[in-house]
Amino acid sequence: MRFTNLCAASAIAASLVLSACSSSSGGSQALPTGSQAAAARMSHSAHLTVVGARPFTGSCDTSVYITCITVKKGSPVTLELCYNADGSGCTSGSFPSLTWYEGIYSVSKDKLYRKIVGSFYPNPGNPSDDTIAAKKKVKNSHGVVKYFQYIEGCLYTSDCLTGYIGIATQ
Repeated sequence: MRFTNLCAASAIAASLVLSACSSSSGGSQALPTGSQAAAARMSHSAHLTVVGARPFTGSCDTSVYITCITVKKGSPVTLELCYNADGSGCTSGSFPSLTWYEGIYSVSKDKLYRKIVGSFYPNPGNPSDDTIAAKKKVKNSHGVVKYFQYIEGCLYTSDCLTGYIGIATQ
């Protein structure tokens, strides 16, 4: 199923996100498949805030992605992510603690992409730094988003927010 067609499946997004979060035990998280992650794109991304994104020179569809970044081997990108219950950014207000989960997916192949990895510190935490890095040399996408990071920040095992960061490569 193509990426553009998957966004139409937002009607099932809430149940997918809740079922993905409710399946966690301890520190592990069962992430949805690429299709499920893409279908959930529209659910809660407006609640998450990103601070510190590098300027992105490619085309970033902000109706799908919170922000877009470019990564290359040896040059990781670190963004500050937060959910603010008061809705006033990441510097003041109420910040409930979140447990963060992520997965990097290929847009075209609809599967996990293992050459790019993400991690959160602190986790749990809110705000938290999200670091995205290429483990191996990746082909230059010339400013085109070829991958995305699926993000979940869970307040409890069944109350999760989702967001998507578009990833281009150099």
